[in-house]
Amino acid sequence: MKTYLTTSPKVNEKFIPSMLNEALSKFENSESNLTRSVRAMYESGVLSKRKYYALRKSELQTLSQVEHPGRALQFYSHCRIPRLLPYFKVVDYVSKLDIGNLEPLISSEGKQVGMKRNVEELLVKIASLYLTIRNYQPDILNWFDKQEGCFQIAIGADGAPFGKHGQATAWLVSFLNVRHRVASPDDNFLLLGANIKEDDPVMIDYATSLSKELEVIQKNQYSVGNLKVTFKVSLLPFDQKGLASISGELSNAAQYFSSFADVSKQNKDHIGGDIGPGKIWKEWKYEKRITDAEAVQKFKSLPKNKSGKAKTVRPKVTQFIASRKSRQEFVPPLGRFIQFAKVEPLHLKNNAWQYFFQLLLIDAVAGTPQKDIENGVKIENLPSESYLCKFLSALKYKVRAGKLYNKIVKYFSENKVNSNAQISAVYRFTGEESRKLAWHFMSLVHSVMGTHDTMKRRFRLALYAYIGLLLRDITSLFSRFHLNEGDLLVLKQKCKFYFNLYSLFLDVNNTVWHIGYVVPKHAESMYEQFKMGLGLNTMEGREAKHLRLLEYSENSTAHNRWALIFRHEYVMLYWLRRKNPKADKYRRANLEQYELKEREKYIPSVYYDNPGYCVCGSVKDETMSACKICNDPVMAEIKQAAVTGKISSKLKKIAN
Repeated sequence: MKTYLTTSPKVNEKFIPSMLNEALSKFENSESNLTRSVRAMYESGVLSKRKYYALRKSELQTLSQVEHPGRALQFYSHCRIPRLLPYFKVVDYVSKLDIGNLEPLISSEGKQVGMKRNVEELLVKIASLYLTIRNYQPDILNWFDKQEGCFQIAIGADGAPFGKHGQATAWLVSFLNVRHRVASPDDNFLLLGANIKEDDPVMIDYATSLSKELEVIQKNQYSVGNLKVTFKVSLLPFDQKGLASISGELSNAAQYFSSFADVSKQNKDHIGGDIGPGKIWKEWKYEKRITDAEAVQKFKSLPKNKSGKAKTVRPKVTQFIASRKSRQEFVPPLGRFIQFAKVEPLHLKNNAWQYFFQLLLIDAVAGTPQKDIENGVKIENLPSESYLCKFLSALKYKVRAGKLYNKIVKYFSENKVNSNAQISAVYRFTGEESRKLAWHFMSLVHSVMGTHDTMKRRFRLALYAYIGLLLRDITSLFSRFHLNEGDLLVLKQKCKFYFNLYSLFLDVNNTVWHIGYVVPKHAESMYEQFKMGLGLNTMEGREAKHLRLLEYSENSTAHNRWALIFRHEYVMLYWLRRKNPKADKYRRANLEQYELKEREKYIPSVYYDNPGYCVCGSVKDETMSACKICNDPVMAEIKQAAVTGKISSKLKKIAN
């Protein structure tokens, strides 16, 4: 029988193909092929009509176009492979999916500016999704030693620009129970999207109503599957600007510049300080926030202020707030939830590396004859031996920060450069620049070294080198998800050294102070609560989500943008994952490999494992314990100053 079936032309060319094509026709009209087609459209981002048809066509064609150009790919004689559904059928199906209730967001002028989900409905939907995935991936959820079913929420908003001039805001929700997955855009869910800025009055009003809804939700219990679940707001991932807005505070340029403690511009340089009861700085108490906000509103309502011009009244208001040793102007829109705000590692890291880079750039400019740059100059016309030329060359070829290099070159070719303020306004760091500088900051330090440097200059370069080394290690530690108690002690120590050096020899700004005092405190608090690091509060996944939202918004108008975005997100993050929970993305081999990857993100292992490298990243002789800069006697003096918070008499002579 087998011989007959395999050799009979009638069976092989008519009977079997007939049965297979009948089965093929049924499959192409089945729900399985529908799911396959939707997945093909969405798996690598939302495909356009042209790209989808190109994919559909490529699956049907033979690999050898020379022998059979245009012939359909066959898996059996006269039997082609199954087709994906036509584009219009997929789009029609997606457009009819029930994605839940969407409510319009209306401005004070009665204009629709965005759309939002019901937060309670969204939380239950996300919980249901993760519990379904847990059936196939048991380790996806961590209850943090709390009762099973207690979901810890991170909720926050950030600007999501659409194109060069399109400004928008997205409120996102994530569950901390998925741990490091919060750094993925696939585990940050859209709650609200609007075509307005994050500090718009409509956003402030929404935050106020949201806080009331969350207070009720936290008191309730929900049945999801066979499990009773609860929701608890635990973190508010905001950058500093967004946090100030959502806290009802003045901007970070205020006299009291921190959202976490009452540090002012007068005492920010204090060495050996701390935050807490009986310490030099105190955390903002919610009761004081309310009292100060009420006092400010009374001050604004005084007849002389109510009738005055905005330009003259505004300075008086900010001075009044400062006189109360406060930065509070309004009642916090998020109410008491503001106490769950923690320092956010992504933006803090970027600001710290930007400030460090600025110091090196200013040094390179100062060491370059002003006649070469004051009227604008192209980099190719700079003398090759000039510090600026060598600095930019190292930035391009060793650090490989191409975007940053292009910005600097463009700026110098178009502008006069005669002040530090001008230089500092050239660029804004992203995670990419921060990571590259963490790996190769010593290449920039070496680029501004000379063969006949004075002792004072050697001191300054060694200072930059040690600050860069400390910042690299600090960045690595406070950006991690997984820490232990030993790591916390190291972090606290290095943050202290980092702050001391800036306070003794350079300028302490907002970022330096937060790294020196807030990072250690918040890292310890996070470890006590979750046994994890500050990486759990990162906005990295949220920033990546903005790019995803931009992709969703293609081929949309301002009017239907958010309805389309919500629909695309539903398909990618809910529908497809429910259809095949086993195929859920974001895999990792094991915890040890993930922790190793976290460490090497900012500190390449070769710096410690290879005797040809110094721990700072410089190449050294294998017989030497450290590189030339780290072995310089002045480096030992700098390290002592970092530990003691004092400048030795020997170092005073060198530095002055």
